[in-house]
Parts: sequence; structure tokens; C-alpha cells
Amino acid sequence: MVAWLEVVAVRVMVACQSTGGPEDRVSPLFGRAPCFSILEVDGEPKLLETIPNRYMAGFSGVGIQVAQLAASKGVSIVVAGSIGPNAYSVLSQYGIKPVTGLAGMKVIDAVKAAVKEVQLLPHAAPPQAPVTLYQPAFANRDFEVKILKLQRQMIQEYLKQIEKRIKELEG
Repeated sequence: MVAWLEVVAVRVMVACQSTGGPEDRVSPLFGRAPCFSILEVDGEPKLLETIPNRYMAGFSGVGIQVAQLAASKGVSIVVAGSIGPNAYSVLSQYGIKPVTGLAGMKVIDAVKAAVKEVQLLPHAAPPQAPVTLYQPAFANRDFEVKILKLQRQMIQEYLKQIEKRIKELEG
């Protein structure tokens, strides 16, 4: 008898700062991010689609609507700088794992980090436990060092952009 192993690719939705895609940056906000990128990870991440956020200008409940959008797209993981409690609750109801703390990181790097961290979680983790990648306790010390170095690099790049803009404005 031959045993078949079904390999299922992981779909990740990332809140983006701009127009989306692997080179865009992770938005600090979930519900009010301008755009979302959906990537499939089966080895190397592959961009499936970018979705402009039609809910971002809404008066209230935008995080809930975006969480429902994520569920309708069949994603397993959502990445954003932060996710509000109502959106988090909806994501949890759908079994979608929120990963926060990666604001400003390139989408492609954030997806790789999020998928790796979620896979390293112990199976006995409580279903409501968020994965916050900037917290001091990681499943793997080497992984934490890698994440911190990526975050440091992102902050350094961001500071260079700020310095450049200041020089442009000062003439």
C-alpha cells in the first residue's frame, strides 16, 4: 500500500504600506492599510494577487471587514504591524494566525519570517496566542537573532530615507 502525502501550500496575506507586491513594506496597520498582498508559500513565496483596501476609509469595523476578506481568500497567516482586538477575534474564529511586529519590513522577508515562526510554534500553544515577532521569547534563538538583524536593517534604511528627505527640505 502506498501512502500519499498531500503537501499544502500556505497562503499569507500581508498589509502593505503602498501598492503591494514582494518589495513593498509591511504596513503598521491592518484594517487601514492601503493594499494587501497575498502570497503562496510552497518553497519560495510567490505573489498571487494584490488587493487595494476598499475598506480603509470606513468609519468603523474596517479591521473586521479585512479579516473577513482574508478568510474569503483562504489565507492561513495574516501579517501586519498591529491588528486590533476585533479583527484579531475574527481571524481567530477562522483559524487564521496573526503575525504582528514586522511593520516596515519588506513583504517578501516578512512572509518568510512569519511562515517560519508559525511552523516553529509548539502544537500545544493556546489557539488565541498571537505571534508577535518583536517579543523577546522566540521558539528558536537563532531565528530571533535573524529577525532582530532584519528589523535593525529596516530601521537603518528608514533612517537613511528620513535623513535624505530632511536634506532635500533644508536645501
